[in-house]
Amino acid sequence: MPFICRLDANATLFLRRARFADDNALPDIRPATKDLATASEDSIVLIVSVYARSIWHPYGNNRISQHALLATQTLADLFRVMECPYHRLTTDIYLEQSGDNDVEEPSDTGECVMCVEGVAYGDGTGEGDYANLLHKHLEIYEEDPKIQRPSLVRGAGTIHTTTFASLPSLRVNEPYYLLHQGSCEHFFVADQIRLLHPSADPRDGYPQTLQSTPQRRDVCRVCSRMTATLSVVGDRRLGESPCVMCAGCWKKLGWPKGEREDMFAVKLLVSDILGSG
Repeated sequence: MPFICRLDANATLFLRRARFADDNALPDIRPATKDLATASEDSIVLIVSVYARSIWHPYGNNRISQHALLATQTLADLFRVMECPYHRLTTDIYLEQSGDNDVEEPSDTGECVMCVEGVAYGDGTGEGDYANLLHKHLEIYEEDPKIQRPSLVRGAGTIHTTTFASLPSLRVNEPYYLLHQGSCEHFFVADQIRLLHPSADPRDGYPQTLQSTPQRRDVCRVCSRMTATLSVVGDRRLGESPCVMCAGCWKKLGWPKGEREDMFAVKLLVSDILGSG
């Protein structure tokens, strides 16, 4: 006879509906394809979840992926495997007038800044380092006493040289800030920090992707109805750069006049190029 558990009415306070972020698009754990790391018996494993701003709720965050890394791996290893539709934008330009839309596979390199316990770790690209740019941006608010400026210093290393083990502090369930592609914001959270389990954890293939939320593509910033298929960079008529929008709104808006070619571009979104939907 099956066991039937009848919940009290007060139990509804502790229940919720299944969320879209609970789904997993991966049929199995996905190991890294390059720069693999092998664990030893005394290795420390970190389970890290990456969150993104909600498309539909201005103050919400949704988990987009979850990864298993070793403490000896760097912040760049996490940045490289995180699931983000704008993680790798293509270098091709959407040429509506000529119809020539040759597409190249996007590279896996990108510029970003990752902030951990008040320290900003950049990508080490010199003057355009995101850590330097973020620090200069925050200096604007130093003279305004009404605005509370977060305490942030530039790290001595970069995301490519800073390992999780070398961080002065890393707290469990504490959200840490990540910024890339100009205005794409994320938060990454360490869910677990533990020793390698000799029988449950694999020995190689790190970093591993444990969960990947099915991607919901962004909506057009202009009409807020259609799915965005283009990324417009450097257009002064729009409120942000890059600005994602649908092809219909871009056709009505038209190409700007007098914009510098090296400061303006229209790019196809990665999901349309790779056919991931």
